[in-house]
Amino acid sequence: MPVLKRVKTCDLLAHAKEKAEERREGEKKRRNRGMEKTCWVPGCMERAMYLKAHAFIVHIPSIFSETLDSTDERLLRGRRSALNQAGRWLLGKPVTLDELVAFVVVQKMLSTLDNTSISERQEAAMKEFCKFLHEPIPEKVTLVPCNSVGALLHWKVLLLLAASLSEEERAYWVLNFQAPEDA
Repeated sequence: MPVLKRVKTCDLLAHAKEKAEERREGEKKRRNRGMEKTCWVPGCMERAMYLKAHAFIVHIPSIFSETLDSTDERLLRGRRSALNQAGRWLLGKPVTLDELVAFVVVQKMLSTLDNTSISERQEAAMKEFCKFLHEPIPEKVTLVPCNSVGALLHWKVLLLLAASLSEEERAYWVLNFQAPEDA
């Protein structure tokens, strides 16, 4: 004869609530997966299934491409220059990259709710960038809150910066901070 295990009602309710929440989250992710997303850049009327691809094609300088060698010193210098230029425009003066991180944090456009993740490849590039700049390397890079200058290389942070620039600044940024052809 099977022995029935006694379980408290509150434990059963907590478990049921947890499972229901997991189901809701899964449904929400499935619904959002096939939806077009609106670009964050003012004036860009593009609705894209893949906002990241759109951002790299139109708004983010190619020097930040995730397919490039993250240890190439030319790219690291170019990325630093591109971020310094964006910071100069956004804050109206020469800034440190730490000040640019503070700018990103204050914007509060990045949220834990938007399913943002950092791939191993992105994290390796971020840590390589920190090493190049002689900046502390966090154990885990996070976007919310943005905890490192390395996080400035994430495409959502770059898109936020691009969206904060004027149209002319953005065009200059994309045109003048391209990856070297042999990179």
